[in-house]
Amino acid sequence: MRNTILIISLLFISLSCSKATKNITEAEPTVKKTHQPISFKKIALQLNAISVNEEVFILGEDMQIDLNIDLTTGMYNGKSSCNGYFGKVELINDHKLMFVAGGMTEMLCDKETMEWEARYMNALIGKEFYYNLKEKTVVFSDEANSVSLSFVSDADEEEIEK
Repeated sequence: MRNTILIISLLFISLSCSKATKNITEAEPTVKKTHQPISFKKIALQLNAISVNEEVFILGEDMQIDLNIDLTTGMYNGKSSCNGYFGKVELINDHKLMFVAGGMTEMLCDKETMEWEARYMNALIGKEFYYNLKEKTVVFSDEANSVSLSFVSDADEEEIEK
């Protein structure tokens, strides 16, 4: 009886914690596959998915991770459901940028939030990203497409391009 309850509990946990298997571009509106010129000076974004080596993680509705980029000052900052973070953003060329490690507050939060923060920061920092925009979806992806971050912006595509 005890083993049966344990097996049912483990099955429930594994089903409730399963990762999404959709590609980021399937989870959000279609994003152009070609690399676009970076068309913004400042932008505020909300993360909705991370893809690392074809494993896709879709951010739940109960969690929020924001990213603000200001290319006029070369800085970025943001807040997750727990900690704030900041650093430099380098414009590599018209199509590519890189987020340089900066600082982060060190609040302790629940395990799931901390795992999301670590996954996000590991995906974001120190990689050169190409930029793609479709409607209100912004995707940063590395050259090999092994890491992609999908964000939503409150601004319209025309506003982002200014």
